[in-house]
Amino acid sequence: MNKLLDISHKLLYKHDCLIVPGLGGFITQQKPAYWDIDRWELHPSRKTLAFNALLNQNDGLLAKELELQNSISYDEALVEIQSWSNAIKHQISTQGHCHLQGLGTFYSTEEDSPVFVPEPAQNFDSNQYGLYKISLRSSFAKTSSKPTKRRMAHQESVSKKAIAPKDIKSRNVNLNLINVLGSVFILAMVFSVLNMELGPNKDLPYLSQYLDSSFEHSASGEQDGIFWQELLQPKAAVSTHSILLNGTFSSTQVEKIVSELDQLYIQNEIIELENKQYQISVISFTDKQLANRYRDLLQKRIPYKLTITAK
Repeated sequence: MNKLLDISHKLLYKHDCLIVPGLGGFITQQKPAYWDIDRWELHPSRKTLAFNALLNQNDGLLAKELELQNSISYDEALVEIQSWSNAIKHQISTQGHCHLQGLGTFYSTEEDSPVFVPEPAQNFDSNQYGLYKISLRSSFAKTSSKPTKRRMAHQESVSKKAIAPKDIKSRNVNLNLINVLGSVFILAMVFSVLNMELGPNKDLPYLSQYLDSSFEHSASGEQDGIFWQELLQPKAAVSTHSILLNGTFSSTQVEKIVSELDQLYIQNEIIELENKQYQISVISFTDKQLANRYRDLLQKRIPYKLTITAK
C-alpha cells in the first residue's frame, strides 16, 4: 500500500485535488507569504493540505497513474485503491487513528466522521522548494531539540571555564564578522522573497524597479525613509492557536513526557523558557474551532492536561 501513498504524495504536487475512491478527496490550499510581526519572522507562500470526505466521486486520476506505473489494467487499479481505502478506515475504527506519511493523520470521532490533521511542515508548492521562514530577531523564546543531561552538563562546564582577555577580544571580532555576514545574507533572502512575491506573475514590477524609484525620490529631494517604511510595512499577523501541555517542566520531566508522546506518535516541540524550564507544544492551527476539536480528541489519549494559547 506504500506505493499508493507515494503516488498520492507526488500527484498532490501537480494537482489541486486528488480523490481516493471510497475514502474522500485531498485538497491543496494556497497560502500567501506573510510577515509574523510578533515573532519577526518572514514566511514564504505555501500549499497546505485539507481533506473532504464528501468528495468520493472517482475522477480516475489516481487509478490511471497506478495503471501506468504498475502496468496493470484500470479495473485492477481500482481494486487496489478500494482495498487501500478499506484498510485506512479499518485502522481508524480499530486504533483510533491512521498516519499517512507525508500527508497527515486521520483521527476517529464520536460522530463517526474522521478528522484529518495535515503534517504542519509539509508544503506542496514546488515553486517554494528550499525556502524556509526567516527569523529577523532572536530575542523571543527559542525552540530547541530534546534536551539531554549530557548536553546541559557540557554547557554548564563550558560556562564555568575562565576565558582569557585575548580570547574574548578574538571572539568579539569573530562574532562581529559573523553578524555582518549574517545580516547581508538575511537581506539577500528578504529581497529574493519580495522579488518572487512582486514578480510579473502578479502584474507587479520587480523589487529592482522599486529601488530605482527610491533613488529617483532621493534625487528629487524627497525623503526615501518614507518609501522604505511603506515598502517594508509588515503585514497583519496571522492568528495561531497552539495546543500546549499545561504548565512548565524541568529537563527531566521533559525527557519523560516527550518519550511518552513519541510512543503515541504525537508530534511535539520543546520551547525553552528562563530558569531552565520548558513548555511542550503539540501543534498549531489558524482555525480556533479545529484547534478546540483536536485538543478534545487528543485529551482522551494522554494523561496531561492540554491548553490552547492564541498568538
